[in-house]
Amino acid sequence: MLFDRWAIGNMELANRFVRSGTSEFASDPAGFPGEALKTMYVDLAKGGTGLIVTGYAYIREDGRSDMDQNALHTDELIEPWRAITAAVHEASPESRIAAQLVHGGRQCKPSATCATFAPSAVHDPRSGITPRAMTTEEIEGVIESFAASALRAKRAGFDAVQLHAAHGYLISQFLSPHTNRRTDEWGGSVSKRARFAVEVLRACRDAVGESYPLCAKLNCTDLLPSGIGLEQVAETAAILADAGLGAIELSAWMYEAPLELSPSRKGDLLPSQEAYFLHEARAAKRDLPKDFPVGLCGGIRSRAVMERLLEEGFAFMALSRPFIAEPDLVKRMHAGQPRVACDSCNECIEGERHPIVNCPPVREGRLYERIEHPEWATLASS
Repeated sequence: MLFDRWAIGNMELANRFVRSGTSEFASDPAGFPGEALKTMYVDLAKGGTGLIVTGYAYIREDGRSDMDQNALHTDELIEPWRAITAAVHEASPESRIAAQLVHGGRQCKPSATCATFAPSAVHDPRSGITPRAMTTEEIEGVIESFAASALRAKRAGFDAVQLHAAHGYLISQFLSPHTNRRTDEWGGSVSKRARFAVEVLRACRDAVGESYPLCAKLNCTDLLPSGIGLEQVAETAAILADAGLGAIELSAWMYEAPLELSPSRKGDLLPSQEAYFLHEARAAKRDLPKDFPVGLCGGIRSRAVMERLLEEGFAFMALSRPFIAEPDLVKRMHAGQPRVACDSCNECIEGERHPIVNCPPVREGRLYERIEHPEWATLASS
């Protein structure tokens, strides 16, 4: 099943592997992508990845949450990104690449942007920031910026757009009762909190046309007591699907939630521990049509678990750190490798992180030393 073809709208995909959006920190201070990103995405395509989702690409200057992130906030970025999408398609006509569009909202570091706003003025204890509440005019302006960036993505040759509505960024902030305490038309009930996401989706749809795939990454839980709950996320997902979303990748967490519960939590897992967000993800997809594509990220490592999730009705597996370690992971698993080699040591994201484009255990020849299965050693030397 992992190698069955499937589709998001009219975009056909060669397998069920999705490289989840990863903060590579490999663009320059103005958001322009360089050779490191091009090489990374081309290697993923050559390795057989069905869908590559880029790292965080901010849609306007005040949406950058950190330095050296990707961007699609100006037309000057269309040609640099077109060079990358063309290289991906040339390397593998079967691979598809999507631009992940984001505004950081209250999770933008002061060192990265000139202003920090959010749906409501809710203090963030991790950063120490108390954002100011957005005006209606600012909300409408950000919606327009999402649409403009989606059009740039299409013009740059991306096969799809993924709206980042997870991990506590701006769309996620509107969806969460923890960060959205508004009492106007943009907050209160689940449907009102979802209005911003729906309006972003509609504006993007108007910009790119009816047939262009629009997807989203969505929190199935904020991992906070006052955050989005199981009933709320099920209603939210159904609202977004009804508004025309093409697929949902389910994740969890926001910056002020416990770090040890993040999607990139450290430590190797037994199969029974994989897919940390599965319980919440099942609730999130409860009210969606059975044929609506829903994928899951978060600690998925073994082929047996992946196949069980597909049998349960999930459409795809979204992986991040495993693809840093093994850009050719899909080919390896197709050849019989029973699980990813990545054991979540987190050396790729700890210490000096700019850019996150390689795995130290791979670079130093240590990755496959930990693998117990004899056939992996053969694959490692191939």
